[in-house]
Amino acid sequence: MGEILAYILIEVQAGKTSSVQKHLLARNEVLQSHVVTGPYDIIALVKFDQFDDLPRFVLEHVQTCEGVLRSTTCVAVNVP
Repeated sequence: MGEILAYILIEVQAGKTSSVQKHLLARNEVLQSHVVTGPYDIIALVKFDQFDDLPRFVLEHVQTCEGVLRSTTCVAVNVP
């Protein structure tokens, strides 16, 4: 299997967006992180060599980050 790309949509506690984004961008797995408008506050594009690393990353580095209220992970798929 090739590389795994996913978008993590993150809802953040008011006033914590900057610190959460800095936390994410410090990780090598995060290719991009954008503060956005709408129901989520941050959307991060992440990359992994193995699928099992994705849920581990979410559990250990997203959900435990101070200020994160909830997240939704969307795995990118290629559809011909």
